[in-house]
Amino acid sequence: MIIDTHTHIFTEKVRQDRSKYFENEPEFKLLYDSPRAKICNIDELLESMDIHKVDISIICGFPWRTPEFTKKNNDVIIEAVLKYPDRIKGLACFDA
Repeated sequence: MIIDTHTHIFTEKVRQDRSKYFENEPEFKLLYDSPRAKICNIDELLESMDIHKVDISIICGFPWRTPEFTKKNNDVIIEAVLKYPDRIKGLACFDA
């Protein structure tokens, strides 16, 4: 069994225009400012898992500084876990 222990997915709005999310989010900008840095959704993650014969992926939340971004990202992770419980496990992220 192959388990990928650290993956990320983002909302469609983030995928469509990541630059809108750079302000006040230096960690996100550092990792995703380059157009070569891929941002995927759950369908693309599952496709990659199939290609590479990954049985389970753990989707990690992103440490957003903006609470609204955190909630929306966690919601995407929860949806993926509920839709694909045998293949996707999730770790929410929050700022205490």
